[in-house]
Amino acid sequence: MMIKDNHLGGFVLNGDERTYYPQLWETLINDFNIKSLIDVGCGEGHSSYFFHNRFVEVLAIDGSKKVLDSAVFDPIVIHDYCTGPYIPDKIYDFVWCCEFVEHIEEKYIPNFIATFKKAKYVAFSHALPKQGGYHHVNEREPLYWIRIMESNGFEYMEEESLKYRKLAHDYFQVSGLIFKNNTLLG
Repeated sequence: MMIKDNHLGGFVLNGDERTYYPQLWETLINDFNIKSLIDVGCGEGHSSYFFHNRFVEVLAIDGSKKVLDSAVFDPIVIHDYCTGPYIPDKIYDFVWCCEFVEHIEEKYIPNFIATFKKAKYVAFSHALPKQGGYHHVNEREPLYWIRIMESNGFEYMEEESLKYRKLAHDYFQVSGLIFKNNTLLG
């Protein structure tokens, strides 16, 4: 059942199997030696819980207070990126962000990019044009997101993106992108 929360989008009660990728996550943990992770748009925290159980320190962030009623991970930071940036107080190894960016109007993109900049690597999926979905206000082609990220000091990792898409299904398989933060890693 979809829980809708106006401009914050929504989440699937008890998790969305279309955004659950244990094989992909396990491989990312090993390949990128992930010890700390920011989960942007975490919903109830199913991915956060998975990473936490693999001994990864997790900062889970979602905009909807409604997730707290059924959350499987604690704590979840509640932050609406339409109100401003959220800037963690330390550097993390990785950002995981699945089916979030299409819910943010273009003028607010710098707010979540500020969070992304606090990690060495970023992996996210995005809705493609005409995909449709509740409160999808920014469905774009991959090149749009690649240009945004590159203009903010990130390098698109095309080979890795294609490799890790094969370990996923549904959303990440279709539109998963991985970036290296050149500001932090040079």
